Amino acid sequence: MRPSAITSPRPLILTALLSLATIPTLATAQSTYTPNGSFTLPNGAWGIAPDGLIWAITPNATILRQTALNASTYSPVGSLPAGTIPTFGASFLSISPDGTRLAIGDNNFGPAARIYFVSTTDLGPTPSPTISVLSPNYAGTWLGSQFYVSGAGNDFVPFLNRISFTNNTTDPVSTRILTGIGGASGGVALINTPTGPRLYTGVGFEGNALPAGDIRGFDLLSLDTSPTPTNYATGTPIPGGPALSASTLTFDANGTLLVGGFDGGAALAINILTGDRTALSPAGTTGGYEVAFNTFTNEALIDHNGIAYRYTIPAPATAMILGAFGLLATRRRR
Repeated sequence: MRPSAITSPRPLILTALLSLATIPTLATAQSTYTPNGSFTLPNGAWGIAPDGLIWAITPNATILRQTALNASTYSPVGSLPAGTIPTFGASFLSISPDGTRLAIGDNNFGPAARIYFVSTTDLGPTPSPTISVLSPNYAGTWLGSQFYVSGAGNDFVPFLNRISFTNNTTDPVSTRILTGIGGASGGVALINTPTGPRLYTGVGFEGNALPAGDIRGFDLLSLDTSPTPTNYATGTPIPGGPALSASTLTFDANGTLLVGGFDGGAALAINILTGDRTALSPAGTTGGYEVAFNTFTNEALIDHNGIAYRYTIPAPATAMILGAFGLLATRRRR
């Protein structure tokens, strides 16, 4: 494995250009949510594949796949080598936009913390080979072949890294691009805007004079091409102030920000242009909720104690994607 390094901005910009269609586009209207049933989630970290099925990794490192859309049953499809993740479980499982690669955080602190990458074609009855990169890991999201991940070192000071596969699929490089986040890591989400893609992350626990649930947006190309890490305080806060503990963040297909937290009694859906907020608490207003969005079914998933409550939203408009792509291409020529 090569040591961490600053990668050339040109392939990073090209990756962003080619991958915009895999992330939502910002819209002015607040999404409306219609309850549409629920299903049981597996025990362990989980993510959603491009075909809408849930994948998970259990604390004993078994990889599971949902047997059918919105089913409460899961079948083993593979495993990781013993010792890859601790017995208390992985921090996340995230599936690449093309469905070919799993990113799995080992949920460890300190200099030995790793993210493991597994090819879905290598899964089978014996533990799958992995490649890995040193990086603290709490939450992450893909853009093409790049992976953006929040986490904290053994000093518990959070930051955000970009994992780039710069040469081939077996050579990941970790680069720190955001520092000074606060007292604990938050979720990570990406959105298209008319001025280019933006990354959002937040403060999971009060620290560095920032409140828990503070969420800020950053121009992704500026983060990717800056010669030094950007300070979190320079980001643009979402309107309306802090939101829960920002523990999970995702955008739905209409560009509304979904926010989860371990307290507050609801998940929040937030229009990041107007600040309009909708509380979603399908299991009552006690305890916390986590959030995800299933692009295949066009449903928000609101997770409460291992039950995923499904909310359908209206079909998104897609016209802005081409506009954002054109503006980003213009910026590249300057």
